[in-house]
Amino acid sequence: REWRSKRTVFIEVDDVVRVPVEGQLVDKSGQRVDFSFKIDMHRLTQEEFDKELKNPAIDTLSLVSREARGWDEVLNREGDPVPFGAEALQRFLRIPGMTNMVWVAYANHAGVQAKNFERSSV
Repeated sequence: REWRSKRTVFIEVDDVVRVPVEGQLVDKSGQRVDFSFKIDMHRLTQEEFDKELKNPAIDTLSLVSREARGWDEVLNREGDPVPFGAEALQRFLRIPGMTNMVWVAYANHAGVQAKNFERSSV
């Protein structure tokens, strides 16, 4: 059976989820520049996710740093792919707003989502 079957769902999912991240940053000339990349994150179970949300000692930088497993489409200034690693990840997450952007994208993609969901006006 193929995983993307429309009528079935497996009782377990992969431990890693590839998360698309898209945004904009302002370059040195003041122009907004679109960017996108993919980051592989360890998929927390619902219990782990709930525990972390209640943990007052945890922050998004710690969570993203701990749960990131790899990436794609992250380049250096010369346009070459940057190998994923702890030091490169920390450099990348120093970009203001990047850590929160990754965390929000992860939270939106790690779990299940309703298909064709329309909000009720009732």
